[in-house]
Amino acid sequence: MGEFPFREDDANRFSGPALFLRSRDSYYIPEDKWAEAIRSFFPTSYIEDVDYEGLHLALEKPELVVNAAVEFRRNPMVYLTDRKVENHGGPKMAWEL
Repeated sequence: MGEFPFREDDANRFSGPALFLRSRDSYYIPEDKWAEAIRSFFPTSYIEDVDYEGLHLALEKPELVVNAAVEFRRNPMVYLTDRKVENHGGPKMAWEL
C-alpha cells in the first residue's frame, strides 16, 4: 500500500468504519510497516486478528469473512466491542464521526 503513488487528501479517504481481517501469522498487514498507510486512507479502521494459517483467507474460509463482514456492517459498535478489536485509525471511534 505504501509503495504506490498516492495523494493523502479527502478524495482518497474513507471515513466510515473499515474492518481489516488479518491472520495472526500474516505478513500482509504487518503493524510496523502498513499501519500509517492504512490510517491515511481509512482513518477509522480496525484490524481484527483471526485464527487462520494460510495466505488466502477469503478463498479458504469464506464463511468467516462473510460472517465478519455482515456482523460488522450490521452494527460496527457492537461487533468491535464484543470482540475487543483495536482501533487502528485514530482517537475517534468510527461511530463518532
